[in-house]
Amino acid sequence: MIEDGALWFINVYGDRSVRFDVSYRSLGKLIIEGEFIVPQFNGMLVRLDEGQGVERVSDIEAHNFSSSKTTPFERVWVPYPPTTYGDLSLDGDGYSAPEFDLYQLADVQFASKFGALVKDRKLVRETAFQHPFYLCHRLTEDKRGNYLYQSVGSATHIGRALYACGGIYSNYYHWLMFLMAKVRPEFAGDCKTIAISEPQTEFQKSGLDALAAAYGLQPVHVSDNADLRVGSLAFPYQGGTTGVDPHPCVAETFSVLKRKLGDQPSAHRRIYISRSDSNQRRLVNEREIEMALKDRGFVIVSLTGMTLREQISLFHNATDIVGPHGAGLTNVGFCQPFSRILELHNPAHINWCMKKIAAISRLNYGHLMGDRVGDDHSFTIDPAALLAAVDRMVPMPSHY
Repeated sequence: MIEDGALWFINVYGDRSVRFDVSYRSLGKLIIEGEFIVPQFNGMLVRLDEGQGVERVSDIEAHNFSSSKTTPFERVWVPYPPTTYGDLSLDGDGYSAPEFDLYQLADVQFASKFGALVKDRKLVRETAFQHPFYLCHRLTEDKRGNYLYQSVGSATHIGRALYACGGIYSNYYHWLMFLMAKVRPEFAGDCKTIAISEPQTEFQKSGLDALAAAYGLQPVHVSDNADLRVGSLAFPYQGGTTGVDPHPCVAETFSVLKRKLGDQPSAHRRIYISRSDSNQRRLVNEREIEMALKDRGFVIVSLTGMTLREQISLFHNATDIVGPHGAGLTNVGFCQPFSRILELHNPAHINWCMKKIAAISRLNYGHLMGDRVGDDHSFTIDPAALLAAVDRMVPMPSHY
């Protein structure tokens, strides 16, 4: 609001928070300066530069832009493996994996490194899934349910590309299930270019290189520093839960990565995946759990610092895997069929995504539900119940 010759910013509570009363131009831009007046920041200076090319955009579904739509992978029912060890499962006997549709979008522009797409002042609604707007400096939500978008001006143009983004991607599970799963020939067709979020870690770079080489594709990295415009974009989209209910076709992604990178031997057959280096959802009695499992021949493993090649080889050679729920268990997709998984669940954070990866990978699966401790999402596992479940993790005939 403007009052008494000054520009005031109003916070979410309706209170004045910043007063701007100095303005000038520098290098052609209008700049205003002021200071915070709220108690916690009282007196701190703040400056705003004039934004260039800021547009308000609304969202619209992909089919409104699409010149064609096919369904390479139809909806399918995925049965869970039967419960033969651990706690009784309460989440049914399987799940419905939504179909994978493939849209062809013409003349679209990437609005963020997380894969948001803009065309004709419209945001493709499906690309807002898992999009961390709080991490994006050129695209943000406004209070009216629309978006504010700022183009950087210069743009890189490519003729055709396969879209392989999926929102936030720093997490190991998100990268594999929301991005890598889209890198496949059924989606690319005769297109030889992948438009994908710029890799930041070793596992992202090596995984992308392996898949791209396997299919003869060339990655083009999407960043926040330049606009990328694509004349014809192949846009795969799994309806509904978009990766949380993985389609069985995703198992092929694990298989290709395993063939390319799973060539290191590992003597560990029974492994426990430790989360002792995580500050989230702590297993309070993890040391006690580790000692109990060592007596059953398990090796304690931390995945921190391991390369993707090392993780793939570790899980490919293991027959029995125990671990608390966490992104590291995504690696069970690299296990050999009929390997045995025991997932330790935190009652404050129940997520069956690893069970679903086990189902599409033809693994045996069981779980133990822990007991919550305190208010910080920590939990414990009963050692006696753990050992009882482990003792039932013996070689079993195929149920697939």
